[in-house]
Order: sequence, then structure tokens, then C-alpha cells
Amino acid sequence: IIGAGAAGLSAAKSFLELASSVEGKQRDDDDDANVVKVDVFEQSSRIGGTWVYTEEVGEQEHSSMYLNLRTNIPKEVMPFIGVPFDPTLPSYMTHEQVLGYLEDFAKKYDIMRHIKFSSRVVRLSRINEENNHTFSPPSDGNKGEGGGGGEGNNDHPKNDQGRWEVIWRDNLGQERKDRYHAVLICNGHYTVPSVPEIGGLDGFTGDCIHAHNYRRPDAFQDKRVAVVGAGPSGVDISLEIASKAKKVYRAQKDVTQPTEGERGIIKMPPISSIHPNGKRVFFGGGLQMNGGETTGEISSSSSSCCSSSEEELDAIVFCTGYDYRFPFLDDDVGVCVEGRAVTPLYRHMYYTKDPSLVFIGLPWKVAPFPLFDCQTRHAAKSLTGAIQLPDKKKMEEERLRDEKRRFEELKLPHRYYHQFGDMQWDYNQQLSLEANGGSLFQDYDIDTMRSIYKDAGDTRRADAQSYRDCNYTALGSGKFNVVRAVKKNEHRDDAASVKTEGIPKPTMKK
Repeated sequence: IIGAGAAGLSAAKSFLELASSVEGKQRDDDDDANVVKVDVFEQSSRIGGTWVYTEEVGEQEHSSMYLNLRTNIPKEVMPFIGVPFDPTLPSYMTHEQVLGYLEDFAKKYDIMRHIKFSSRVVRLSRINEENNHTFSPPSDGNKGEGGGGGEGNNDHPKNDQGRWEVIWRDNLGQERKDRYHAVLICNGHYTVPSVPEIGGLDGFTGDCIHAHNYRRPDAFQDKRVAVVGAGPSGVDISLEIASKAKKVYRAQKDVTQPTEGERGIIKMPPISSIHPNGKRVFFGGGLQMNGGETTGEISSSSSSCCSSSEEELDAIVFCTGYDYRFPFLDDDVGVCVEGRAVTPLYRHMYYTKDPSLVFIGLPWKVAPFPLFDCQTRHAAKSLTGAIQLPDKKKMEEERLRDEKRRFEELKLPHRYYHQFGDMQWDYNQQLSLEANGGSLFQDYDIDTMRSIYKDAGDTRRADAQSYRDCNYTALGSGKFNVVRAVKKNEHRDDAASVKTEGIPKPTMKK
């Protein structure tokens, strides 16, 4: 398992629990099958991945966490399956509270002793082409509910050490080498900035950073700042900077005329170019992302339909998303990584040419932790032979059907290859049913999570300043209570009403 962030911890738990059941079965049956062994490689000295805050910035830093970040989805939809957050915490938590949850999770499930800290994977390669994808099949011959076909059902010979070679560097800088039957890549995707192509940007004389390197608003005191992008991070960061800056402009794809928004932020059309003097920035026109595609946080927009304006700026902050990158993955493996798309993958996780290589956590615009759990539990079952994956041909056919739906039916740009949104619930349910014998995982209430996630999203879009003051209570069967916030621009004389966030009693929604 590469990475000890949330995805890696989920993977470790799923395989360790399965390993424990396999070992118990061996003792009961006196079976001589191989025991599942789990190693987790973590390049830093602690768990948590992107949830570990650091003041350090730069390409070498993994985390994109900023000082005042709070979650943009409520804790009621965030937990690993069956492991709820502390109910006394607010629905929208600080990054410290989420990191504390991950640390408690790792201790509770005895994951720490399986982690190789300060150990960076430098190369992952495939050393043979044997058609063998499991540790060992279940002794009762049960082939599970995974869709039939033929991938992942052969036992390993006694002397088989695995087809995947991992070369890694320990905390002393020494290179080491190990072999594994399967590898789960859990290294996250909030580290490599995706930066727009803008004419004249190289000549901009002010400060120019990506959200990856943003930590606190103080650096923008009394400056004129443009924040590029209106996703959750773009909105959050622009609101933060507005508390310090002289003026904040937010360039976003759905704006054609300058419009004043919350906290005096001016919403602007996309940036089109930078004046040769290095200070003046032109708004109104398309913004090309890497690869020449006019998609992403800022999309193509012709000058003819946008009001053209210009402003002198001291700083530009790009909140334009991240690209996937796996620098350790050998090119000969054959996985194709193009910006925001990793192919060819079955179910956005299994490498179709060899499903013993699994990518966890690629989907975005999701409630991540429960999705990680659905993926890793499915992987644990398929890689140990408890369920079967379809054969390579059927996996590829399903992958192409998924692409057709995304690009032709939903008209999504290629940059949104792994975006899920509302599709996440059917995806999670499908993985759960296959991995759990036709039933949902215990303690996984998809209907209630779906309802809360939708309500929270609607509230965030309606009131970006106050939505985090809402608090949810999951009731089950698709129902929940919510105590709503008072909008920041509302004035109330009734102190009691303010304390209860604007309504005397919780409302019930289905």
C-alpha cells in the first residue's frame, strides 16, 4: 500500500481484517494457504496525508492544507463505514479534528505497526507476466458475487514472491527492494497543481501562487488580488483573503459582467491575458488549461459574450485544481496518466491489463472516506479470490461504456474523467453489494448520506459564508435533522435566535 493518508489507512484496515479471518480459518482447517501480509509505505514521518498541516510550501510538500481550513462537507457523510466521528464535534470540522480522527482510527485497528515511515517508493515495476491476480482462493471454492468471468482466482505457487517489485528508500537514504503479489496506490491527488495557460503570465510582476502553496491570508495585506476559480477552495480562499486585501477579484466561468459579491469581492469573467507591463490583467475571454483544453475551474468563454475589463493586480492565486501523478510508476507498466485522467481502469480503480494493481481514491467531488472503504473492501475480496472480477475483455467493455456515458451523454469534459458527484452513491452501492454478498456493508446508510450531502451542497452554494454554521443529525432511512445558520448579512436583535442559528427547532428533511 503506497501512502498512509485516509485512503491508505482504509486499505490497510480492509486487508488486515481479511487477513485476520484468513489466519483464523487456517487454524481451524489446518490449511497451508498463504497468509496475507500488509506493508504500508509512507514518505513522511506520520500518517494523515493531505490532512497534515505544514507551514512549508513547494513542490516537495505533499499537503495543500491551509491554516484555517474547515471541511466543506459535514462529518455525518465523511466517516469510514461503521466508524463515526465524535458526535460532540460540529458538522464542519477543522483539519486538526479530521487528523485526530485518522490517528485514532490507525491506533484502533492496529495499523501503525504495518507502516514503514519516512520510506519513499522510488520505483514500482512489474517483473513478470503471469496471469495470476490473487493471494490465495477461499478454501470452499466460493467465487463470490463479483460479476463472474475469470480474473483473480488462481493460487500462487509456493515459491512465488509476487510480480510487483517495489524499490524504496528508507529514512537513511538506503535503497531497498521488496516484491508483492498486489499493490494499492493511495498517494492522493491534491499535490500537483494544475495551472492555466494565460498569455503573458510569465511576465506578471506580482506574486503568483497556486492554492497548493496558500497557507494564510496575512501575506495579502492591502494588496489587489485575483483568485482564479470558484470551486470550494476558490470561494473559501477568496473570502479569507478579502479580510486582509485591499481588493479581491474572483475570476470564474459563470460570470460575464463584473458583479459585486460577498465581502466586497468582485466576481469577474475569466482572465484572458496579462499586459506587457506585468501589472495589468485583462478579464473577459477564455482560459486554457494544460494540454490546450478550455475546461476545468475556468472554462472557455469568448470575448464577444463577456465584458472586457482590466485591473492592476499585486497577486494572483490559482484555485484551479490538481493533476494526478505517480512518479514512481514504471512507464513499462502501461498505465496512461494525462492530467486528470488515469486509464485504462475498471471501476476507476483496477488496472484492466493487470488488476493486481489498484488505484484507490481517484474519484473526486465525493464524500471520500466511505468511498475509500467501498473500494478497498472490494479490492480485498477480489485480490484474495473471495469474489471474481470480469475477464479483461469485459472490464474494458464496461470501462468504455462508462466513458461513453460521461463524454457523450453527460457531456463532461475530459478533465472531469474521475468526477463523480451524484454518481458516487450508485458506485459505492455497486461495490458494496458485490463485495458483501449482495447486501450493503453493515452500518452504511447510503440513503441518509445522499440526502445530507445534497442538502449541504445546496446550502453551500446558496450561502458560502455561513453554511459551515449548520449542524446535521443523521436519523436513518434517508432522514436527518439540520439546525441552520444565520446568513452573515442578516441582522437579528434576538440573541436567543442567533444562538440557535436562526431557527427555534431543527427541521426534518427527507
